[in-house]
Amino acid sequence: MRTRPSITWLIGGAVVVLLVLAGVDALRSAGSKGSAPTMPASTVTRTAIDSARIRQFVLAADAICGQANAELMRRGTGGGNMEWMAWWNKVAARTAEKSLRELRVLPAPAADQALLEDFLLRAKVVIYGLRQVSAAASAGNRRRMSVLVGGEVDAIHRKDARADRLSARWRLDDPEILRRCPVSLPALSSRS
Repeated sequence: MRTRPSITWLIGGAVVVLLVLAGVDALRSAGSKGSAPTMPASTVTRTAIDSARIRQFVLAADAICGQANAELMRRGTGGGNMEWMAWWNKVAARTAEKSLRELRVLPAPAADQALLEDFLLRAKVVIYGLRQVSAAASAGNRRRMSVLVGGEVDAIHRKDARADRLSARWRLDDPEILRRCPVSLPALSSRS
């Protein structure tokens, strides 16, 4: 008689896994119509997440940021002259700002609201840094641009630290899910 309850739990668990996989597949299918590929679903499905609200937020954020990163990578990541750097940083700021707006309208999980808001604020600081670097490069001020890139790197590290804390609190197996938001930036030292 003890085997019957354990079989019930096993069947119930299998149904939950199938529902989660179907939800991930539905989200990926809806977001992939004509868009660039995002992170593999296996990373998200391995993620151990407490609540449905956190799961929904993380899945939606991954789709938003994956699309923004794909758009940014299509623009290219190389170039050494000041004009190109001004243009690229301006495009990166615009792309990041768009994905940040989309992240802000997502239904936010009740857990860790202050930390999530701090993460989003740090992302906004990164965007501000991109705009400053673009302006310095447009003006041809290589020295100022170099200083600003250093500040931008620091801002990215602060944002990523918040992403890591959220990932740990929400028990995400892959902290890169949130680190990629609002966009992943290539090694900034190569642009200075």
